[in-house]
Amino acid sequence: MKLILTATVLLFMTLSANGHAGTDIYKCKSPQGGVVYQQKACNDRQVSGNTSEHRAWRELRALTAEGMDIHSRLGATVASIQQCKTEMRLFNGKLDGMQQRMKRFSIHSPKLYKAYEDLKHCTICKTSAESYCRTANTALNEAMKTLLQQ
Repeated sequence: MKLILTATVLLFMTLSANGHAGTDIYKCKSPQGGVVYQQKACNDRQVSGNTSEHRAWRELRALTAEGMDIHSRLGATVASIQQCKTEMRLFNGKLDGMQQRMKRFSIHSPKLYKAYEDLKHCTICKTSAESYCRTANTALNEAMKTLLQQ
């Protein structure tokens, strides 16, 4: 039984690595500290490292959720657009506070840096800007795979 389970996990990992699987398989940390394989991206509790990259990843993941939340409330009214601009000024201030750290990641953690750059474009109060929040989320999923190997 244990051999069949191991073979199944290896098959999923091989298919995922070769691009033949329909979805990605993520290797995440379980609450008990073990390893769990899942089809959805790891959450911030499952990426528990304490390197500067791990901390930046968690901050960017939270900011991505915040940006998407702000965009979800954006409507066509003047009041809605003004509220979005107010919230995005605060959001942009958080990103500005990370700028120096993120520049250092541009070489050795390019996916983290890409997520940061995408979030900068997410701060515009237009419905099309929400796509940058989603792109940042995708870049963070890719960065997570690297972080989980550290």
